[in-house]
This record gives sequence, C-alpha cells and structure tokens, in this order.
Amino acid sequence: RTAQMGAGGETASVVLGREKEGSGSSTDNIIVLIRSPFALAALHEAARKAWSMVTPVLENATFGHRVETDSSLRLLLLDWAEEVEHRRDDTRAVWAERVRNSLDSAAVGRQAAGLHQLWELVCRADNVNSAALSLLLTEFAARATTLLRSPDTNVATL
Repeated sequence: RTAQMGAGGETASVVLGREKEGSGSSTDNIIVLIRSPFALAALHEAARKAWSMVTPVLENATFGHRVETDSSLRLLLLDWAEEVEHRRDDTRAVWAERVRNSLDSAAVGRQAAGLHQLWELVCRADNVNSAALSLLLTEFAARATTLLRSPDTNVATL
C-alpha cells in the first residue's frame, strides 16, 4: 500500500507499507527511491524484496484505488507533488497573514517583529515565488524603511 509519495522531477520517494491480515493497519514501512522514467516494476521489486511477496498489489492509501500501470503511477506522483505544493502555498498564505497582522499593529515593537518574520520567510528560496509574500513585500517596503529609521529602542533591539 503506498502511503505517501514525493516527486522531485527525476526521482521520487515512495513509502510502501504492508498491512496486517484483516486489520487494515500498516505494520512496517519501507521508503523506495525510484528514478525517472517512473516504473511500477521498481515498486513491485522493492515490495518483493522487503516482504517476500510473489505478486504485490499497490494502491493509493489516500484514495484506495489500485496503481496498476506505469502511467497511473506517474499520474499519482504528479498529483502528489501538486498537492504538496498547494499545501505549501496555503501555509505561506497563513504566514503572510500573520506577518500582515503584526505589521498592521499599532505597537512599533510588534511591527518590527513582523518585519523580522517577513525577512525570515523571504530568506527561504522556495518562498520567494509565493504570491502572498510578494504582495507583502511590495505593500510594506516603504513602511519597513520608515520603521527601521524609528528612534524607538524596542525597534533597535530587534
């Protein structure tokens, strides 16, 4: 049973888990790294080696459908990678809103903390292309300049 997948272009890591008879719960998992072109045979071979299975049956743990062809495996990997990116975008949007709330605060110290949070977020290369963070950068560039020139000692320590 494939528990989760992560595709990174030329390689993908797949977690395979074996279920207990009749219980529906995984007992032991292995992580298999497969290379492009993604072939179901590589996963079958890994399951055979790990658990001495003659004919392993792979299914998507999220939706429960069987993965029976190379094309269905590739589609599953692409869908997984897209879903992961959607979750990352959602997380970035939440952090952007937290930063926005800090920057909108009347307290100068909280505004400075918001600028620091924003700086932390944009230091990560994968966050730079986030639409939510791009809007924040544009919106608050002038405010940052003003805030950083503040005589407030709380701002200076941040």
